[in-house]
Amino acid sequence: MPVNRELERWQQPILLAIADDQGRYAIDGIPPDDYFLGINIKSTPTKEHPYPSTYYPNTPDVAQALRVGFALGASEQEIDLRAPDKLPIVSIQGIILNPDGKPPRTDDHPQVRIKEPKAVRSD
Repeated sequence: MPVNRELERWQQPILLAIADDQGRYAIDGIPPDDYFLGINIKSTPTKEHPYPSTYYPNTPDVAQALRVGFALGASEQEIDLRAPDKLPIVSIQGIILNPDGKPPRTDDHPQVRIKEPKAVRSD
């Protein structure tokens, strides 16, 4: 994630890597800038990626994260991250009702969304 958070979301490069079964990862094509490196730092954990946000060097707090800088020209850095414990999977069941107490029509396309308090986005 770029350190410069003043960039519009569409201006920020998408830099992503998935670790292999040995824990190795590589991120190629990184534009010159300062970045925060971490696990699930730009997305909410999912069933497939059940780890809480963790910034390098292994902290959940972005204020304690170390910046990783990249300049023009070819370079390679080796940075180790320690994945935290997986978050537990939670199932939620319920019923959506209109104010009159009746279920909405399918044509209304009812939806349920869950957002973490700190994960509320403005876009």
